Amino acid sequence: MKKIMYLVPAILLFACSQYDPSGGIPQERQREYADALFNQKLYIQSINEYVKLLDLYDLDDNLRADINYKIGNIFYEQVGDYRNAMSFFLKVKYVFRESDLVDEANRKIIASLEWLGRPGEAASVLEETTSSNEPASDSPFERFPGDTVALIDGTVLTSGDFERLFEYYYNTIPDDQKNEENLRNSKLVFLGDYVKSEVLYNSAKRRSFDTDQEIMDVAFLQKKQLMIEKLMQNDIYVKVNIEDSEVEKYYEENKEKLIQRDPDGSENQLSLEDARNIIFQLLYSQQANILRDRLTDQLIEAQNAIVFADKIK
Repeated sequence: MKKIMYLVPAILLFACSQYDPSGGIPQERQREYADALFNQKLYIQSINEYVKLLDLYDLDDNLRADINYKIGNIFYEQVGDYRNAMSFFLKVKYVFRESDLVDEANRKIIASLEWLGRPGEAASVLEETTSSNEPASDSPFERFPGDTVALIDGTVLTSGDFERLFEYYYNTIPDDQKNEENLRNSKLVFLGDYVKSEVLYNSAKRRSFDTDQEIMDVAFLQKKQLMIEKLMQNDIYVKVNIEDSEVEKYYEENKEKLIQRDPDGSENQLSLEDARNIIFQLLYSQQANILRDRLTDQLIEAQNAIVFADKIK
């Protein structure tokens, strides 16, 4: 999210003329006016009017906490002034300690420190505000016991957890890129990369990127695709069966297409064995597509899916 930085002189917040609310604007109208300025994206002006609401009206603590948080959030979300934002979040935290907004204010304080390039202080505030009952990590994976191989922001990475992560990573590497002779060195490189990834992730999380709408939209689409892939594995891929006779039949009928072109421009006919894997992948894809189309046709009918093609311009 891009932040627009504004220079907000301190006098701007208090340059308003003092007036007697009892003989002037009712409290409800003052709040409506401040809200209207915010809705019209007149953010600095709205802040000024919210401050008037705090200075000139007799408000209960819950409403004062709410307005202080509102001002801090405008500085944070709309203006990108994290120092002024943090001052209002700190007021919620320390002056209105009974408010339901304290936990959210703490999160915004941590995020503001991260935006200000003060990750050490952000980590300290996080440690101070994290309950001993809260999990040290938001990872959904089961924890594996073992020796401590890394400590990241108070979270322990055990040798058991590390071996599981490394095995998952190592299985995704092509065989010709694996270093079986010096596996320990490969593990050390992976561990270094993992630590770098985790500290970046922690910093992004403290800036509340986990609730960023764009990220949530992309994550939702990725989750949908993974769920579809899981369905395909369970209902389609397991049913694909390619016999050797089918591979041989295809080879005999399409020999002229199974040609290898050498760098010098010469062409050579592929043998059955050389072409077997190519043919298998082709037939596998064709059969999977047929099964997928059958399934989707059934689901379209069952779910009464309708396409209004004439509405597409």
